Amino acid sequence: MKQVKYKPDIYEKFFTEYTHSQSIIFSHLNGDYPYELYVDDEHKPTFGILYTTLDYHFVFGEINIDQLQQNLMLYIKNHHSQEAIILTPDGNPSDTMKELISRFNGVIGKRFFFKLDKETFKNKVSQFNSTNIIITKETFKNTKKSYLKASWIENEKELGFSKVFALGNNYGEIDVFTDELHRKKGIAVATSIALIDACLKEGIEPLWTAWSAKIESHKVAEKIGFKKVLDINAFIWVQDFFRIG
Repeated sequence: MKQVKYKPDIYEKFFTEYTHSQSIIFSHLNGDYPYELYVDDEHKPTFGILYTTLDYHFVFGEINIDQLQQNLMLYIKNHHSQEAIILTPDGNPSDTMKELISRFNGVIGKRFFFKLDKETFKNKVSQFNSTNIIITKETFKNTKKSYLKASWIENEKELGFSKVFALGNNYGEIDVFTDELHRKKGIAVATSIALIDACLKEGIEPLWTAWSAKIESHKVAEKIGFKKVLDINAFIWVQDFFRIG
């Protein structure tokens, strides 16, 4: 497989087939985060893989399992990766991907993908008011853009936040955190409402994705108007499963 080092827009069409994760994919392809893109043929690719700095990697096309296995092993070794998560366009691993998982002693994990019901959210935001929240923009390590963030502040201390951490194709992926001592107080819901309102005003479509075990994240998403639209099956490799190099 060959690494693509120029004109990534030629290959963007292959990733528009993804029914999820567009914010992460295109935040990399558009140059905001560093990435590596490999294809079997630079001029007439039939399959390829996009490696991202977030450890979520995306395949497309008719996969040649031996070539992909070799490429993935080299990437893991060269980057000293501790884990890798491989995703497919429709969220379902093909027989080829299942075979790849087997070769790496990997497992399949499930992620839930949510989209916003804007009418439900309008009702939520119309009832919302908090003087504890401030909206800012911040730049993360290795990124070029600044990203919206809603912080809950008390006594000049940030107790929780919701932020966009990947922005591509006008989609924004959301991350939420609340200090452990201040959970169950509605901070996650409040900061998320404020953040999503700010996103929509800037023409950003918010996306929410969480592992199936993150029950509290699902509850927050649903409280503010998100609805689950897809179960994503992810191929997961961690070093403890199968050491490389």
